[in-house]
Amino acid sequence: MNKKKTIPTILGIFVLMLGVATGVFLLQRQQIFRLGAGGDTEPKDVRITNVTDTSFTISWVTDKQTTGAIEWGTSQNLGQTAHEDNGLATIIHTVTLKHLNPNTKYYFQILSDNSEYTQAGSPWQVTTGAELPPPETSNIISGQIQTPDGTEASGVLVYATVGNALPLSTTTSQNGEWVISLANARNQSASDYVNLTPETLVEIYVQGGSMGVASAQTLLKNANPTQIITLGSSYDFKNETRDVTNENPEAELSLPNQTNERESGFNLTNDAGEGNDEVVTIESLDNNEIIYTQKPEFFGSGPTGAEFTITVESDPISDQVTVGPSGWSWSPPQNLEEGEHTLTISWIDAEGILRKITRTFVVQAAEDEPSFESTPSDTTTPRSTPTPTPTITPTPTISASATPTGSPRTSITASDSAEMPEAGSIKQTIFLAISGFSLLTAGVYVSIKKS
Repeated sequence: MNKKKTIPTILGIFVLMLGVATGVFLLQRQQIFRLGAGGDTEPKDVRITNVTDTSFTISWVTDKQTTGAIEWGTSQNLGQTAHEDNGLATIIHTVTLKHLNPNTKYYFQILSDNSEYTQAGSPWQVTTGAELPPPETSNIISGQIQTPDGTEASGVLVYATVGNALPLSTTTSQNGEWVISLANARNQSASDYVNLTPETLVEIYVQGGSMGVASAQTLLKNANPTQIITLGSSYDFKNETRDVTNENPEAELSLPNQTNERESGFNLTNDAGEGNDEVVTIESLDNNEIIYTQKPEFFGSGPTGAEFTITVESDPISDQVTVGPSGWSWSPPQNLEEGEHTLTISWIDAEGILRKITRTFVVQAAEDEPSFESTPSDTTTPRSTPTPTPTITPTPTISASATPTGSPRTSITASDSAEMPEAGSIKQTIFLAISGFSLLTAGVYVSIKKS
């Protein structure tokens, strides 16, 4: 008689556990019953840029503001997830995968509004470049993007193809300005740096999503800065003429002939001659200094009103800074990753020569802080985020009665007596079975509703 009551109770428990497991699984993998994601969150104009030996950038746009992420790996099984640089719901999306291996093929798919997107049913593929020595030159191109009504277009994507180099990209700052470093511009196989001259063609494409697009062509000697580009228009700046003071790339290309270029930050005031009044300095950072914050503040001095470009690498972050009456200060818009970085400021002195100060520093987490910190802003290190999986562990002993909180547990010893307590009942079985089917039904309903 006891066995007849035990069997249905165990069956009810089994149905309940099945319902819980199935409900959790469906909530985590809603795509199983997804009827099709809305087209307004589908990634469009997917591009791969900034390919080096250890990183590359993936960018896309959506019609609707949404969050996105990248699932990636060294095989089509993927297995790792990298979230967007800013972590906000937007129509412009960028994710940079870093700390990769040279000459390695990587696969990825895009997650947009919890839906998975691939390229014609298969993950996208990209191969990192060869490991190269530090570049000898560090040209930059820059400009400003505006909307048709003349306001600054902030947060839009700017793509640049320079000669036969692989595409490069960045996003505009709050005032619509953009800067792209050509230091890591590589050839089509990413096996070597590309050769550039002042006459190299620069093709610019601006992707503003719902704000519109724009395009422009110019020559490298006229690309720092370019003329203002307005969304919705196309430009041809190839035939424009510039004053000698604006021919930055030509002056910059001659820098490798100078010795100890990276040490110019310490001797520049002595080399500037009559241009001492035009010198910008960095006072907050010594070369090879270790700092213990991921969002440092850099500051220094310079002539009031002077403008310069500040760039932080490894993942280039650039901005335009103006010196105020009490000097200048600037912080990166997002946390920097732990490890070695390079800070460079560059400006044109009174003689039309491009001047630079470069400092190397190391970001190290404080000892009392965790070594890993999520970054909801511009720099995202791809990390593997394991998906929690519900684990069902059968209990080897089933208590005959509940023990009130705070009361001592009483051990019940089984015996051959005919008065052994009953292990279950039909009412309990029915209740557990109904609960299990309810959870199962709820899981299916939520999955369909989410789609």
